[in-house]
Amino acid sequence: MAGQVRNAHMPGLFRVEVDGFDSQNFEYAGPFDMDVEVSVTRTGPKLTEVKEPTGKVTCPDLELRRPMNANKDLWNWFKQTIDATTGKGELPADLKRTVDIIQMDQAGNDLEAWRNYKCFAMGYRGGENDVEGTRAKTEGIVLSREYLERLEV
Repeated sequence: MAGQVRNAHMPGLFRVEVDGFDSQNFEYAGPFDMDVEVSVTRTGPKLTEVKEPTGKVTCPDLELRRPMNANKDLWNWFKQTIDATTGKGELPADLKRTVDIIQMDQAGNDLEAWRNYKCFAMGYRGGENDVEGTRAKTEGIVLSREYLERLEV
């Protein structure tokens, strides 16, 4: 509509590209946060605070959610972690993967992109069965990651 400002970052789709998987669309991805640890020292008679970065960088876990479908890539990736930690399988060389997440607008145009490094599946969310049929069943995965960067689109 003329004169109406459209928020390009309205809820839409996220295209997720994981090394070794087919690209998939997700309805939720995040958070895209990263922090640097800060040390605080107090000096002088008035105990003035001096803050310095220590170099330790942390990223919270990344969660992805999508409508349930026949694709079992997420489950299989999580099962690799389970098998390796319970001794049922070897730790695969491709357990840690690079994950690109691209937010798209309603027309499917790329808005912003994030690359997440050394991700591995640390949680799986199989969704809930809605017997009333008011919501589509979703599945999700929780990924541990070492760091992320924002990409040009």
